Amino acid sequence: MIVHERGCVYNFNFHLVFVTKYRKEVFDSPEKVEEMKGLLQKRADMSDIQIQEMEVMPCILYTSYAADEGIGADIAGLHIN
Repeated sequence: MIVHERGCVYNFNFHLVFVTKYRKEVFDSPEKVEEMKGLLQKRADMSDIQIQEMEVMPCILYTSYAADEGIGADIAGLHIN
């Protein structure tokens, strides 16, 4: 996402990789995968973040997203229960 401000132009892209403890396969059903995608998309919508790419594997969750300055830390602080 290219952002044009008064005196600058910037492009922030972030990559988040969540790995389960001991690489335990948690996302082992299509229902769990869709639930996790839905949770992340909901959180991204709340923070005005555009998810560019998302992949959920049995023990890894990978996301690539673009955000305005300062918002990246907001989703990085995401707590998933």
